[in-house]
Amino acid sequence: MRSLEPIPVADYVFPPDDLMHALIHLYFDRVNNLMPLLHRPTLNTCVAGALHHEDDGFAALILLVCACGARFSNDTRVLADGSDNWHSAGWKWFIQVQMKRRAINLRPPRLYDIQIPSLVHLYLHGSCMSHPSWPQVGLGIRLAQDMGAHRRRSYGTKHTVEGELMRRAFWMLIMVDRSLSFSLGRPCCIEDEDIDVDFPTECDDEYWTHPDPEKAWKQPEDKPSVITFFNAALRLKQIHAFALRTLYSTKKSRVQQGAAGPDWEQHIVSEMDSALNQWIDSMPDHLRWDPHKENGLWLKQSAFLYSSYYSTQINIHRAFIPSPRKPATLSFPSLAICTNAARSCIHVLDVQFRRGVGEYLNMAGLFSSAIVLLLNIWGCKNAGTSVNAAREMAEVHKAMEIIKGLERQWYIGGRYWEVLCDLANVGDLP
Repeated sequence: MRSLEPIPVADYVFPPDDLMHALIHLYFDRVNNLMPLLHRPTLNTCVAGALHHEDDGFAALILLVCACGARFSNDTRVLADGSDNWHSAGWKWFIQVQMKRRAINLRPPRLYDIQIPSLVHLYLHGSCMSHPSWPQVGLGIRLAQDMGAHRRRSYGTKHTVEGELMRRAFWMLIMVDRSLSFSLGRPCCIEDEDIDVDFPTECDDEYWTHPDPEKAWKQPEDKPSVITFFNAALRLKQIHAFALRTLYSTKKSRVQQGAAGPDWEQHIVSEMDSALNQWIDSMPDHLRWDPHKENGLWLKQSAFLYSSYYSTQINIHRAFIPSPRKPATLSFPSLAICTNAARSCIHVLDVQFRRGVGEYLNMAGLFSSAIVLLLNIWGCKNAGTSVNAAREMAEVHKAMEIIKGLERQWYIGGRYWEVLCDLANVGDLP
């Protein structure tokens, strides 16, 4: 059947060679060290061999890498033709993939097929069209399951480059799915009990191969791996996913899990708080939060982890913030936990932004933290209780300043800023 034959390379239009190499460099320098999907030496070798002119899957992958790298470029050639709007950066390469990739693919999935959905998310993240990411990532997870990427037995007993890339691609999909699912209030595509594959190997790209096979896949003991950060983030997402399927699930799902009775919420929240404490206590030294950390990459990774930690605290406890219509049901001081976490999150991201490594920043955590502080001011004013409104608004303004500073790069920043302005005005706040 001709429908099952390899699909020829579409007539993609690539960036000029000099720009393409610059965008690939930006992708690995700004994105891949936080979201380690790809292997730089392998990709560079394939580009040098012009594989993007021969293989449709790799061609689409390169266009998406260029689109993601364009977010961080100052070269006007990355803009849409005839546009001077920096929100269009990379769009002309992204849209080619969207238009020319087949919606129905009858071939067995390949590695590229499970890498591309994550790249789609990385580009759409922060744009005016972020909503298509969730179903794309869900499709990627189904394709990964079809390849057996979720099962340890699919990888054999020896490390291989392709096997590690498949492992990275799978866990990247899990990371994105759990982040988006919580943001959208939707169930995750796959749960932990369906997965037995190990986390990505904590070995940096340059140590995967070696002329002496005995020295391959050996990370130097005195050099922390970039992947250590990613695996820590994955462990935090496991807590996130547990919260989603318990605290924010349907009543039917809770009953099936045995999460019922008058004390179940107290038990579940205690369990998650304990898991968060264990997670933060297990943080490697190079990723522990230190606003004076000299290594810019470690500072960026640490800021991402700690801001995500505080965001998770907020997500766990926000449902139990008391109000006049809904008195407290738990013994936890949920409002205090949320407001303290919000201030801490803003502080961490403010340091990251002012240190000049905030180009890829946890903007959703920043926005939700500002919302929590605004709600705290309103709630205290309506209840007639005391609150240091000036202090809280100073933190909100700090968050708004960061968001405004990232607006040129990220469309969603402008939307977040407008929402916070409107909320402050509605509440007649300074």
